[in-house]
Amino acid sequence: MFKFIVALIVSCGVLCGAVPLDLSRAANSEFRDDTADDGKGGWTDQGAENDLRTLAPGVIRCAPVEFRIAGGRRAAIVLGKTPQRDFASSARIDLNGKTLKTLFLLHAAAWLPAFERPLGYIRIAYMDGSEEELPVLSGRDVGNWWEPTALCNGIVAWEGRNPSSVVGLYASSFALRGGAVRHILLRRSGLTGLWMVAAVSGSATEEVLENREKSRVLREKGDWKRLPFRREVCKGSALDFSFLLDAPAGKYGFLKVENGHFVFERNDRPVRFYGANLVHAACFPSHDRAEELAEISARTGYNVIRLHHFDDKILASERRDSVSLHPGQLDKFEYLIAALKKRGIYVTIDLFMSRKPAAGEFPQIRNDRDYKLAAMLIPEVNRNLKEFSRNLLTHRNPYTGLTLAEEPALLKLSIINENTPFHLIMNGVSKGVRERYRAEFERRYPGGMKGGEPDPELFRKFISDVYIAYYKDMAEFLRGLGVRVPLTEQNFIASPNLAVHRELYDYVDQHLYYDHPVFPEKTWELPMKFHGRSVIADRLQSPARIAPTRLFDRPFTVSEFDFSGPGDYRMQGTPIFAAYAALQDWDALNRFAYSHTLSNPGCFDAADDPVRLLGDRLAAVFFLRRDVKPARNCVPVAVSPEAHKDYRQLYPEAAGELALRCRTGSIVWRGEATRLPAGTEQLYALAPEIIGEVRKGVPVLRNPKNLVTEVASSTGELHVDFRRNLFQAVTPRSETLILPEGETLSGGILTVRNRKSACAAGVIALDNRPLPESSRLLVLHIGNVRREGLTLRSSGMVVEDYGSGPLLVRKAVADFTLALPPAEWKLYALDCSGRRLAEIPFERNREKITFVADTFARTGPAMAYELVRPAP
Repeated sequence: MFKFIVALIVSCGVLCGAVPLDLSRAANSEFRDDTADDGKGGWTDQGAENDLRTLAPGVIRCAPVEFRIAGGRRAAIVLGKTPQRDFASSARIDLNGKTLKTLFLLHAAAWLPAFERPLGYIRIAYMDGSEEELPVLSGRDVGNWWEPTALCNGIVAWEGRNPSSVVGLYASSFALRGGAVRHILLRRSGLTGLWMVAAVSGSATEEVLENREKSRVLREKGDWKRLPFRREVCKGSALDFSFLLDAPAGKYGFLKVENGHFVFERNDRPVRFYGANLVHAACFPSHDRAEELAEISARTGYNVIRLHHFDDKILASERRDSVSLHPGQLDKFEYLIAALKKRGIYVTIDLFMSRKPAAGEFPQIRNDRDYKLAAMLIPEVNRNLKEFSRNLLTHRNPYTGLTLAEEPALLKLSIINENTPFHLIMNGVSKGVRERYRAEFERRYPGGMKGGEPDPELFRKFISDVYIAYYKDMAEFLRGLGVRVPLTEQNFIASPNLAVHRELYDYVDQHLYYDHPVFPEKTWELPMKFHGRSVIADRLQSPARIAPTRLFDRPFTVSEFDFSGPGDYRMQGTPIFAAYAALQDWDALNRFAYSHTLSNPGCFDAADDPVRLLGDRLAAVFFLRRDVKPARNCVPVAVSPEAHKDYRQLYPEAAGELALRCRTGSIVWRGEATRLPAGTEQLYALAPEIIGEVRKGVPVLRNPKNLVTEVASSTGELHVDFRRNLFQAVTPRSETLILPEGETLSGGILTVRNRKSACAAGVIALDNRPLPESSRLLVLHIGNVRREGLTLRSSGMVVEDYGSGPLLVRKAVADFTLALPPAEWKLYALDCSGRRLAEIPFERNREKITFVADTFARTGPAMAYELVRPAP
């Protein structure tokens, strides 16, 4: 009888509680999309590497509401428009008189409009003929489906993963005037942005989603203790890695390319570079501060610094143009270069990063993305780029006596930072620049329009042709100024389609971040979201994601990489990245960043972060000192020379994971004329003409039938266990063991039993001898460090405040055992500058030394130790 009454009430149009609404007639899309950009939809129409097929049909509960996920070809509603094309403009859900007081959406967005701009509208048509309309606001009611984070009116109700990212859906509630509803109309706003609705539920009563978000503030108590810190590194201490540098920079002449690697004019041995970025105001220190900064960089082991985002700040704050350099700023900039050069530190730059036009100079340019695209096509903007470049590169530095064009300490040069035209076009461009591109396209291809829009394949060919002509012209211009260093561009996006363009360059450069912040409200403003996951558990996406983008016949550099945020596993990143970069035999790495301001470090900065700075020591020996051997064998990825026909933003994950075993990179497949690199075992084919011939024999680590849990490098030095979250690099002169709490791991001479908190353990021979023969060892026990006052929302990693108090180190405890020959060993705990705090007792059992590494040591918090004996 009770069931009958409930059924009767519902059939009469009253919703009891929050119940799912039927979308079968309104839905216009499926969650699966097999082919990217084919105009047939399927979620965001971005292909199998970036769809929502992982969302299974069934029920998703988010108290007090229940959502029902449908399957098949009509499962979701997708509305809006992307920079490429229009999707549906509206969808109607018929209710036929059901009473609603609260509406719930399970939804997400792509190409999200600016914060609190309308992505779409909900129009409620009541049976009495009245209507009400509610906006759905970006960053308040709905957020990006990649790396979702809770919003003011958007609880993350479901999370999953596709090959490109962690993805999710938001549950949002909307209070209605209430009454019997004829239908609900969901309509797009007209702004660029895609609104994807997976399910809708409604209630006849006022209902509120349970707010599961609470904030917690980090204080010095429990597992967190104050960590004394100063930026200076004590000269001659165990943390002074200046022994890796060869001063002054430029002593061997200009850098050039030979046999696929960098060499100097007067030294034919391949050379590598490891360092950091200085960004914005940090590129303009006072003279005294420049000397301090250069000395700290040298003692950290950096032999290259990338000067980044300096171009806007090297101009006058009030100016008539965007090319005239400010004398005071230029003086600071050039003095810094001289200070770095004196210590053996090279510099690398881009010629455009974020320079803004002067008032009225280029009205059609609204942002740096517009400028980058305009410089490729619009003559007056291209002239602006050349004029700024001439002013910068031909000014004589009074502290070196050379212009930058003449300066051998200028290592290499990228023309425009992150200038990837396919990606920039897809992410939108201002009206004035877009119209110039369309007009030029129609001029070159009079019959190239289809339905009022450019033919996609033909338009990609046009973009490619524009880019190639632009790059060749800029390279010729720079050589005409006397620039002799290697040139590159498009240092962003791991797309196989860029291989053809990158054949134009002297070297290939890339950027890659793991746990890059996501901005749920305003870009580059708090709150910021991080996922905080282990990069090992994520199958080493960094560095695997960019490994295939390298071209085998030229050097490969990474001018930006980082493992961001305050997560408990971030100590894994830098040593792992550098170890695999060495296995790949890459040529230069610049971690992002050392500092943006030198006084108030941001979410990427290492200046006040011992986790990053200690990780740099392991990275420096693995990569710069070449402790990790390059793999001799390789599996190239064959890509098509017809880049314009099909744009893929990423390589398949299986291609990237080849880098965990052997060398990999791309070759552009041109049939029998294709030259395979030495050591080629097989090909991983993306070129359509050879897929059928070679893919069966490729040693793929990831595919639907084969997901390996452990991978050892072909050299035997690197080993990763995805299941247990373990990594080890074991070389004759250095080792690192990375392991979570409760695990034990052994290398060559080092064994660690980790009792508390994830850590990166390491041992480095400071005298270049094999570890058992060394007389001076640096032993590292890197836990986590955060700043007091750090405020996180809920149990996740949404940062509301980075804190302004002292550094706090997390309690981490591990038993360290080192198999070393008998000798009069002494062990010292070190502070963050390398100064000895106290001698540490240890146990001696035959040829093994064992001690407890505790970041809360009585001698003072410590994450580094020095183990010494009299020289034999």
